Amino acid sequence: MTLPFRATVASSLLLVATGSALANNVLGELRDKFAAARALPLGSRPGPPSVDLKPLIGVSESTLAHYLGGPTSIDCGELFRTHQDTCSAFRYGPDPAPVEEHDGYITLKTGGPWLLVVATSHGRIVDVRWLGQR
Repeated sequence: MTLPFRATVASSLLLVATGSALANNVLGELRDKFAAARALPLGSRPGPPSVDLKPLIGVSESTLAHYLGGPTSIDCGELFRTHQDTCSAFRYGPDPAPVEEHDGYITLKTGGPWLLVVATSHGRIVDVRWLGQR
């Protein structure tokens, strides 16, 4: 019964050992900032944190998802100059505010939270940037 636990611990240690210390620090900082931003009142739009994203290049997309939660697949079009297999986005902020209904009309709010947009190739991050929504 201890074998699966040992395998899990071993794979976790391998993840830490193979990733750079700087990337691990950035991932931890992003995890904390994303958690705080997502805990804000619905509809809030916090600006992105001032975090150097360059150390994330080469990190596996599964590692990033482990720290930030599940991404949303998006079409990046010509956003990135690098070749990418997939493009994903991580929402930085809470869910949108509920639609307000009034006598005969509704109030919609345009825009949305900042997105951390990630391009990956062969399961590794090849480009990453913040993208605002209006």
